[in-house]
Amino acid sequence: MGLRRAALDRMCRELTGRPTYTLRELTGARGVISRYTASSEAALVGHFVADERWVIKAKAPGREVRRRLAETYTRFDVLVAELQRAQTPSLLDDCHIRELAIYELASPAIRALAPAVARVWRDDAAEVYAIAMELLANVRHADTLDDLDAWEPRDIAAVLTAVARVHAEFRGAPPACVVPFRELHTDSLLAYQAELLRYNAGAFPELFDAARVRRLEALLAAAPARWRAIAERPLTLVHGDLTPRNVCLRADGRACAYDWELAQAHLPARDVCEFLCYALRPTAWREDVTAQLLAPYRDELALAIAEFCTFKLLVQGITHQLLGKRRYFERLVHNAFACIEVVS
Repeated sequence: MGLRRAALDRMCRELTGRPTYTLRELTGARGVISRYTASSEAALVGHFVADERWVIKAKAPGREVRRRLAETYTRFDVLVAELQRAQTPSLLDDCHIRELAIYELASPAIRALAPAVARVWRDDAAEVYAIAMELLANVRHADTLDDLDAWEPRDIAAVLTAVARVHAEFRGAPPACVVPFRELHTDSLLAYQAELLRYNAGAFPELFDAARVRRLEALLAAAPARWRAIAERPLTLVHGDLTPRNVCLRADGRACAYDWELAQAHLPARDVCEFLCYALRPTAWREDVTAQLLAPYRDELALAIAEFCTFKLLVQGITHQLLGKRRYFERLVHNAFACIEVVS
C-alpha cells in the first residue's frame, strides 16, 4: 500500500506541485467497477482530484477486476461466475493498461473525442496505472444513464459523428493494444453467453419472454458463423462501452467520450447500436431521423446488434440486479429488440 500511495503522491506532485491529493468520486458509485474499486481512499483506485484542471484516474489491475467481478456474480449465479472466470483471454484482462494505451495513441480523432490528457503513468512494480486527465466541467448530459429523455437527435448525432471519425481512422488497422477479434470470440465465450441468457430469462421474464429468448438462442446458435463473417471484414477500434455513463457534451456541443478500458476490435456499428439502444426512445427506431443515423452502417447492423444482444445486453442484467433495478434497463432491452426488428 505504501508503494502505491507514494506513486500516486509523486504523480500529483509532478502535475500540480502538491504532494497529496483529495479523494472525490467524480462519476459517483453507480457503476459496477466504481462501486467496488472507488469505495475508499485505501483502495487507491478511482478518481483523485489533483487541482481545478486535472483529475487522476487510477485503475485496478485487470486480474483484480476479474476477481472482484466473479465475487459479485457469485451473489447472483454461481455458474455465471464460474464461466466468467473461465474466459481466456477476457476483455477485462488488460483493461487497466488498455485505456492508458488508447490515450497515448497519436490519433487526431481520439484526441478530438476524448478528454485532454496531461500524462499517463504506468508503474508495474507499484501496480499503479493512472491517467492525469482533464477535469470535465460545464458539460451537458454527463451521468444521464437514468435520464430517459436527455438525448435529443442533434445530441445523438454529435456523438455518432465524433466516434465515426475514430472508426474511420482505424478501419482495417485496429491498434495493437486491443485484443484481436478472433482471440476473444471462442467456445468459452459462447458458453458464458448462453448462461447469461438463462440467467436473464429467469430474472426478468417480463422482459425476456419466450419469443425473445428463442430469438436470442437463434443468435447464439449462429454465433460461430457470425464471428467468421465479422472477422473477415475490415474491423476498427471501437469504444466498446459507449453509453450515457461514459459520454457527455461540451458546452459548444462537441462530444466527449471517456472510460476506454473496454475498447476492442469490432465493426463500427457495434458502438452505434450500443449508444442508440441507451439513448433512443423505443418508439424512435422507425422514425426518419433514426434511419438517417443508421444509413451509413446498413450492411453491418444485423451483425452488430446480434453481438450486442448476445453479450453486453445480457451482462447488464446482472448489473441491473446489483445496482438496484435501474430505470434504464427496461428501455435498453426494448430498444435492443426494436433494433433487431428494424435491421432484420
